[in-house]
Amino acid sequence: MGANHQPISGQNLFIGSYIRQPTTPPTYRGYVQAFNAKTGVLIWTVSTGPIESSPAFWFDRIFVGSSNGSVYSLDALTGSVLWKNSTGGPVHSSPAVDENLGLVVVGSDDGSVYAFDMWTGWLRWNFPTGGAVQSSPALGGWELSTVGPIIPVVFIGSNNGRIYMLNRTNGAYLD
Repeated sequence: MGANHQPISGQNLFIGSYIRQPTTPPTYRGYVQAFNAKTGVLIWTVSTGPIESSPAFWFDRIFVGSSNGSVYSLDALTGSVLWKNSTGGPVHSSPAVDENLGLVVVGSDDGSVYAFDMWTGWLRWNFPTGGAVQSSPALGGWELSTVGPIIPVVFIGSNNGRIYMLNRTNGAYLD
């Protein structure tokens, strides 16, 4: 139901990072890198905004959010940027991937939860929480009744002190 948040896929290890540049004021450069997990040999490096969360991978793609407010989809073999889309603030949240609905879900410091199409990067929906969303989303299902359908949901916390349960198909708040 979701992507693997372990940074290893097959023989490759994927790491997001950033480097503080000694400038006044300081600037930061970010990278996603792939290494051979057995030998430690660098396979590729992609320049991004600063990365402070774990990348997620699914099939042949890496998904990662950046402090520059962007969410990236990268080709796991080559590091090529497949798509990039923006939120309204830094992304410290690790992405969750729902391959059944084709979604990449992240939180943003702008106070919203975003769901992007995993293939195109188009915004499918967003939900404002009123506080920075730095926690990582958890995917699950919610049954309306003992005989009702199971609704695909995402659980995510906000810095406003609340945990939200959202319908993954449309971003609607469920209580």
